[in-house]
Amino acid sequence: MAKKAAPKEMQRLDKIVAHITGWSRQQATKVIRDGGVVVGEEVILNGAAKVSISAPLVIAGFNDDLGDDDDALWLEDGAESDAVALGVSAQEALSAQVFLLNKPANYVCADRDKNHNVVTTLFRSERNCTNLHCAGRLDIDTTGLLVVTDDGALIHNITAPRKEVNKVYLARLDRALPKHAVRRFADGIKHPEEDKRYQGAKLTPLTPLFHELEDGESPQGHWAAVQLSQGRFHQVKRMFEMVGCEVQELTRVAIGALNVTSAQVGTSIGAYYRLTPEEVELLFTNKDYELSELEAMWRCYQEAVATAELCYLPPKLSAARSGSSELDAALDDEDAALEAAQGDFDEVDAEGNFRIY
Repeated sequence: MAKKAAPKEMQRLDKIVAHITGWSRQQATKVIRDGGVVVGEEVILNGAAKVSISAPLVIAGFNDDLGDDDDALWLEDGAESDAVALGVSAQEALSAQVFLLNKPANYVCADRDKNHNVVTTLFRSERNCTNLHCAGRLDIDTTGLLVVTDDGALIHNITAPRKEVNKVYLARLDRALPKHAVRRFADGIKHPEEDKRYQGAKLTPLTPLFHELEDGESPQGHWAAVQLSQGRFHQVKRMFEMVGCEVQELTRVAIGALNVTSAQVGTSIGAYYRLTPEEVELLFTNKDYELSELEAMWRCYQEAVATAELCYLPPKLSAARSGSSELDAALDDEDAALEAAQGDFDEVDAEGNFRIY
């Protein structure tokens, strides 16, 4: 495979603006012509002008921070520019963006969907947000940790079965686990709608084994934790189904060695933050969590639910929180339109020029 070309130092301004913002070439050209782009401390009106990819750009309607002022971003004579502080360079935009999201319910992990909100709409304020994709999928009614990135190689590494990235889920069940459930999970379960048996998983009953609960604190239901490295369609729900339990609430609380008790996003459903390279490495550091750590994750999740917006919770839980006497029917997340392909995220052609889609 040929080595990907490095971007040229000098590029057309319209291409740089389109690359940073994700806008069309026509949109970028119009903003430039209207005086809406500051390069360094200079307003440039010609989209064909060549500028350095390391120069900071302030772009009206993108990162100008003008509030309600929709006027073009002109600099008055003698005025000091905030471009250095507010600007973003094309070189920065080329670096991979990796976010950890505490996914809310009622959002689907797809690039587009006609009937439901998609996860990537939560990232509209981020640069080049149209290139962001989910690394794997959580069901529409499942909350919890989800990696969202524009790095195709990282998506592959997280989702590839041979990588065996460890994940932890907390499930609230409709009844207590039968005695044989732990052994069956460990041995691997065969579901009638699956051709192959699921890989073995570690099942840890959390109730009635909670320790040191504070006065008045109750686990409310039958809870269990599942640690596994597979991620097949409805896998956790189907595994519990095969031991006679229905999952009423499901959340993912850990990916590798990164979990909700250590992540900044852990206590706020619907929030996300940018991962450092060191934190990305933690995603691939598998860990066997102990009971005390699983209980801490459960508490963190309960705190997140207590402060979450109703629209971010699973339908039944949201209805219960709002005091509704009639529970809405659970949303069906089996959508045939979900795209399997993650796509190619290269942004530079063989000659080092930005590609425009």
